[in-house]
Amino acid sequence: MAVLVTPSTIYSTAGGIKITGRSGRPAVPVNFSASSSAMAAALLTMFVPADIVYAILDELSSDPTSLKQCSLVAHSFRTHCHKLLFSHIVLNHPRQSRGLHRAISVNAALAGHIRSVEVVSTVADEFRGREWVTIEHTLAPLLQTLHSLQAFVFRSTCLPPLQWTSLPAELRQAILEISAPSITLRTITGVPMEPFGRLAGLRRLCLMWTASDSPSTASGNSPSPHETSPPSTRTPSGRSLTLLSRGLKCTLACGT
Repeated sequence: MAVLVTPSTIYSTAGGIKITGRSGRPAVPVNFSASSSAMAAALLTMFVPADIVYAILDELSSDPTSLKQCSLVAHSFRTHCHKLLFSHIVLNHPRQSRGLHRAISVNAALAGHIRSVEVVSTVADEFRGREWVTIEHTLAPLLQTLHSLQAFVFRSTCLPPLQWTSLPAELRQAILEISAPSITLRTITGVPMEPFGRLAGLRRLCLMWTASDSPSTASGNSPSPHETSPPSTRTPSGRSLTLLSRGLKCTLACGT
C-alpha cells in the first residue's frame, strides 16, 4: 500500500509514500515504496502532524511486519503501533502464551491495548497427547492481566469436547473472572453457569457445542437456602443452562 500525504489529506497512490507542501509541490523529495515503511515513518515524524501519521499507521494494520518496523523507528510511533499490533490476540500454542506473558511482565501498558483474545486449544505430540491449555502455567496469570477486553473466546479444536475440570484450577478461575462484554465458549463440557451471573460487565454469553453442569454441582458448592436461583432453559440434550439477568443475551448453539 502507498499513501500520498498533504498537510490535511491522505490519498492512496501507486507510486509510494509522497509528501507535498502546502502549494502542492513536493516539500521534500520522497517517494518510498510500501516495503520502506519504517524509513518513511522516520521522515514523517519531521514533516507530518501526529494525527496524519496515525492515520497512515492505521493503513498498515493488516501488515504486522511493517508495524513492528515502524514501532522501532520513533518513540512517538510506539504506542500507536502497539495499539494496532496487540488489539486482537490469538493464542494457539504455549510459546505464544509465554511470549505475551513475558512481554506484559516487562511492559504492563501492553495489556491495555488488547481488546480481544481467542484461546485455541489443540493437541500435539509435544504436549504428550494432551491439550496445551491443560498444562500451560502462564495462561492463567496472563488472562488475569487483561482488563480492557471487549471479547474473549475459548475453544477447543478436539473431539471429544474438552472437560472443564481438566483445566488447571487457576485457569478455570481466571476464565470465570474475565472482564469482557462478550464471552464465547466452544466445545467444552461441564462449564458452571452461576459464576457468569456475577460478571457485571458481561452482556453476551455464547455457548457453542458446550454442555453445562448445574451451578451447584459444577462449582462444588451447595446453593444457599437464602439464594434465589435464576431462571434456566434446557438444551436439546436436556442439560440445564442458566439464563442470566441484567439484559444479558445468552446464545445457545448445541449440537445433536
